[in-house]
Order: sequence, then C-alpha cells, then structure tokens
Amino acid sequence: MLERIWRLIALMAVSGGVLADCPSETEMAALAAQIRAGEPVEVDRLGVISADDGHCAQKQLVAALRPHWGEPVGYKVGLTSAAVQARFGVHEPVSGRLF
Repeated sequence: MLERIWRLIALMAVSGGVLADCPSETEMAALAAQIRAGEPVEVDRLGVISADDGHCAQKQLVAALRPHWGEPVGYKVGLTSAAVQARFGVHEPVSGRLF
C-alpha cells in the first residue's frame, strides 16, 4: 500500500507538460477515502501535472488524511540520482509526507 501511495505522490510531484490543474479538494478527499479503505489507487489518475500542481495536490491529500491518521511524521525523498531522474523524465528529486 505504501508503495502505491509513494508512486502516486511521485507522479503528482514530477514536472511535465501541464494537462491538468491542481485537483479539487473533492477529488483529493475521494482519493484519501480510497487510500484509507485500502483500495487500489490508479497512479496515473491525475494525468500529467506540473510540479506546482503536484505540490498542491499533495497538500490537499495530507489535509484530507490528517484527521484520520494524525500529523505527518516526516518526509520521503525519491528520485535522488541522475539515473533514476532520467528514467522517470524529471530533473529534480521528489518528496512526500509520511504519516
């Protein structure tokens, strides 16, 4: 489950062609409910979004999960090597909150 969440957060945070805006709070609340229920999450459900929109989505997801899981306890950083960044087509590391 954490693998799926991490992949979703990584995809939300990567730079790319902007095809979508920051997801609505309603969309992110639905995603949070799906995560809390242990249901599978489609990692590409948001499409390709900008890094700014990814950070916006992450902020909304954390806000939706906080009442159920408490305060985040830290960060997870990924895509830290040049080789992995090249594989995923990004130019900088990504990070996500840990509960």
